Amino acid sequence: MTPDSLQTQDLEYLLALASHRMKSVLANGLDNRGVTLENWRILTLLSNSKGWTMGELAEAALLTLPTATRNIDTMVGEALVYRTPHPDDGRKVVIFLSDKGRKLWSDLRDSTSRCELEVIEQYGSVWLEDLVARLGDLIPRKPKAQQKTRRG
Repeated sequence: MTPDSLQTQDLEYLLALASHRMKSVLANGLDNRGVTLENWRILTLLSNSKGWTMGELAEAALLTLPTATRNIDTMVGEALVYRTPHPDDGRKVVIFLSDKGRKLWSDLRDSTSRCELEVIEQYGSVWLEDLVARLGDLIPRKPKAQQKTRRG
């Protein structure tokens, strides 16, 4: 094993550990409201958009398509989101956040912000902004030709 591969393994492990700890703190706050991390991701994505196709939503929420579909089915049943036909492709649907879903997201956002505030209090906002920017640099960007357009 070379020193470079050891450092890469350490980096992956540290990123996974940090992610796991952040998710654990966040999940504790969401569990009190009966919301899963998967549903929180979906609510957050939909809160910032005019609508997503199921495939786009699954990819962005880091879910498989069947898992995303099950989550959306449940959320439709709870009147948190709704589906409409895709304007250009009748085989697809576009998912939107309902007023009830937006209120839930807003209520939850207040409590989940505490997780970020704890990090800011411990390390400072400049440190966190730098970390977020550097982590963003690790995410490969798709060439413009491959990027999907969200419909609204």
